[in-house]
Amino acid sequence: MTPTTVSWQDLTSPELGALAEAGAAVIVPIGAIEQHGPHLPVSVDITSAFEVARRAAESITEFKVLVAPPVWWGVSPHHMAFPGTISLSTATFIDLLCDIGRSIAKHGFKRILLLNGHGGNAELIGVAAIKLSEEGLFVAACSYFALITDEMKAIGESPIGGMSHGCEMETSLLLAVAPELVHMDLARADVRPNRNSYFTIDLRDARPVFYAYDLKRDSNEGVIGDPTLATVEKGQRILAAAVREVASFIREYQAMQG
Repeated sequence: MTPTTVSWQDLTSPELGALAEAGAAVIVPIGAIEQHGPHLPVSVDITSAFEVARRAAESITEFKVLVAPPVWWGVSPHHMAFPGTISLSTATFIDLLCDIGRSIAKHGFKRILLLNGHGGNAELIGVAAIKLSEEGLFVAACSYFALITDEMKAIGESPIGGMSHGCEMETSLLLAVAPELVHMDLARADVRPNRNSYFTIDLRDARPVFYAYDLKRDSNEGVIGDPTLATVEKGQRILAAAVREVASFIREYQAMQG
């Protein structure tokens, strides 16, 4: 094991056992395989979550942070009308996260973060955390984009509705981490207004009411937002903000009692 190794799957069983005894934290990146319009790959959500997790783990030197093998699939029924989407049922998804959490905790790891990169999973990762707490296993759960709303407001040039799906934010982030997978020549804007004052689909503009939407009904090509405004520089700023906030949380999480 090299000092910079953070990937769970690249370590041996004895190494992982020793890291658990030493009090290492574990990040479980969670995403989805789903359409993101004609200009982005179906791997956007897990690529983003994994990159944030990996970079955050590598940025922490005071103690060891591991990144578990990514959970590629999420709950994406609202994208199933588009080819390429692979969706789990809500029950399967929650059971999967719980089994992963139980397995990691069984080996002695006390600090586990479920780090999500897909909007359709946002409520469900909390349900998984609650189910694990019923068994005496306490894990944290969050979506990385929920940690950086202020930064997205500062960075975004699109109106509200421009940062939702396959949008200014996600396209910028992919331009920063996997530019070879982005087809900017196929990017087209599709900004939708809020349906009412209690519900929004923009990542910068949290509202109190959840409403399940369908991309076939609610978009032209599977995009909600304005990817034409995406840039590498915006993606780098979004990524840096997410890495900083996740790392900050992990440090505080590690210092918690109990």
